[in-house]
Amino acid sequence: STLNPSFCAASVLHGRLHKFPRRTASAALLFILLKLTEKRHDIKLVALHIDNGAGEARRWAEEIATSAGVLLQIKKRNPEHTIEEDISASASAAGITAVACGKTLDDEAEAIFRAFVSGDIRSLGSGSEPEEICWIYPLETIPTTEARLYATLHFDGFFVEKEEKEKKGGDIRGIIRAYTSRHPSTLYAMYHIGRRIRSCIPDTKQ
Repeated sequence: STLNPSFCAASVLHGRLHKFPRRTASAALLFILLKLTEKRHDIKLVALHIDNGAGEARRWAEEIATSAGVLLQIKKRNPEHTIEEDISASASAAGITAVACGKTLDDEAEAIFRAFVSGDIRSLGSGSEPEEICWIYPLETIPTTEARLYATLHFDGFFVEKEEKEKKGGDIRGIIRAYTSRHPSTLYAMYHIGRRIRSCIPDTKQ
């Protein structure tokens, strides 16, 4: 989407995988946004990190923001809120009008698959009332491997870590990867299914 004048955009730097992508994708997105806005003096770009108490994740976010030359906004995690609510509250308090998240094609496919497995299709909806902040996902059609490669190329030395595993998500990711190895278009097919579902959720009464 077009970046309008007077935009104050935040790129979310994630320490761990939650509903959003792992750290390499968020770092890649930050660099892409920097390149897109470097000649736009009417657009201010900052990085945003939700601190859940993991010192290593916070240090990583600080190092990436410093390397990119952008201001880092840090907000303490509120256990009574969802991560999205914390991000939204932090963005609103800082006068940020758009939040960019590095959700990748793999993350989207996993969210859709998990919704079907759990039977909770409504989890694909926003779950909240319309708000002033614009949420954008520029990498949602880009595979995680490509985002990781881009981040590694532009943030040399930051991404030598092993791939993280998540207890609930590990099995789902494994199933999707195994199926994709035999049917390469799987992730894109699931992405389009998700778009169709999300377009129907606001109107459904069931």
